[in-house]
Amino acid sequence: MGMSEEQREEVFSKILEYANKIQKQDLREFILSLLNKYNKEFKTAPAAKAMHHNYIGGLTEHTYECLKIADTVLSTFYKKVDADIVYAACILHDFGKIHEYNFDLETGIISYNNDFIKDWISHSQWAFTVCMSKGYKDIAKMVAAHHGRTEWGAIIDLDTKDLEPFVYLIHHIDDLSAKFGKTSVNDLE
Repeated sequence: MGMSEEQREEVFSKILEYANKIQKQDLREFILSLLNKYNKEFKTAPAAKAMHHNYIGGLTEHTYECLKIADTVLSTFYKKVDADIVYAACILHDFGKIHEYNFDLETGIISYNNDFIKDWISHSQWAFTVCMSKGYKDIAKMVAAHHGRTEWGAIIDLDTKDLEPFVYLIHHIDDLSAKFGKTSVNDLE
């Protein structure tokens, strides 16, 4: 069924450490406010219905994996990429899944929340809209492109001409974590 409550708490505390690394105070406070407001939902939600991390705590584990992968990317391209927006995008790219899915903690059954989908279409649109409403356009662009192709649910297709290089980052980070699926973070270290 997934991660134990203790495991979820441990991984969530590591996500909070990353959120606290964000240098821009307004962005850090925004991310921390979302994590605190939705901490129960975030810690129990799956990251997907079927494709990857589809278990209790899957969203927490997937988010942490993305942050760990981002550290590797940032250590290579640190002069060209703002770490604050990368950490924030790692945390927010799938955050809307806490609303997009219904998850039965007893049975483990995951279903779509049709009321959410009527209003928001997808978790990507939710996160994109939240970021844009706060003025975080670069984060919104990374979230919008994280599925890579419009036929896969992306708002921005990565085949679009003249995209800024940072827009590709979360797609590749997310894809690596999703491909490993249920691999634990410890196996990636």
